[in-house]
Amino acid sequence: MGRTSLLFKGITKILKRRTAQALLFFLIIFFIGFFGFHSAEDIGWFDSLYWTVITLATVGYGDVTPTMTAGKILAIFISLFGIGMYAVIITFMANHFININIRSALGLKRCSWKNHVIICGWNEGVESAIEELSRVSHMKVVVVKPPNVGPILEEERLMTIAEDYMKEAPLKKAGLDRASHIIVSTGDDSKTILSILMIRRLRPDVKIVAEVISGRDGPLIKQAGADRVVNSLSFSGRLLASSIYEPGVPAMFEEISTSAFGNDVVQVRIPKQLIRKNFKDALIDLKERNVGILVGIRREDRTIVNPSSKEILRDGDSLIMICSKGWIERLKSI
Repeated sequence: MGRTSLLFKGITKILKRRTAQALLFFLIIFFIGFFGFHSAEDIGWFDSLYWTVITLATVGYGDVTPTMTAGKILAIFISLFGIGMYAVIITFMANHFININIRSALGLKRCSWKNHVIICGWNEGVESAIEELSRVSHMKVVVVKPPNVGPILEEERLMTIAEDYMKEAPLKKAGLDRASHIIVSTGDDSKTILSILMIRRLRPDVKIVAEVISGRDGPLIKQAGADRVVNSLSFSGRLLASSIYEPGVPAMFEEISTSAFGNDVVQVRIPKQLIRKNFKDALIDLKERNVGILVGIRREDRTIVNPSSKEILRDGDSLIMICSKGWIERLKSI
């Protein structure tokens, strides 16, 4: 892989040098035509500019034609080189896109983002996570997926690396040293544990969220270094059961689990005017403002759900709230 990388660096340097040479040559031809038509045909500067562009593009509108021998020779010269220049430009563009695809196929692509999210693994849960993260305007995501997974359509804030996420090199290419969070969703608890151990060795301070398949492996994954462990299968099983005798419960969770529609659960910094108020007064205040319903407090590393009505809100707390999509930005600005 090292020799392949050096080869591509050499090719890139050559292409950059040739691109610069082609651009310089194009500018020389352009200025020859610009000043040449002005002098040979005794026309104005704007007409000369127009004539040069049309001749270089080999469009040939026919609304302006050279009358002098020198002008005709110049038009022939520029037309021939115009065809050549367009061929060169198309070739460079093709080479550029081919190199991008080859680099992607060989795993030579690297991420230069900062404070992004890296996702290790690929399944339907990962697809949903990407969809949800895409709704956060500033969030960028790099997916390190197994090579046998088919191509994923990349976007402005979504990048994929088709390599083994259990190796160091792909994680470094994904910008592990600059990422803010890592999501590990491998579909296999043993792989998840090994991946977390390696990530912790490479980046001890990064926040790791991991999916657990078997509930009994949750403590092991936590011990391996995961900050948060999500048992998605157990949670979905409880919702399935609730659908039989409490159909309103899964319906509510379905709505508040995404910001795509209806209400959403959000975490926001506590407004200054609510500091030192008790939970009950803060709940009433926010509800009267028609902002949302206060349901919990995030304090340091703890989440206090449905606290006592007398619980005093502190500076540094975050509020866990249910609010409609249209009120989220207003809530953050209070």
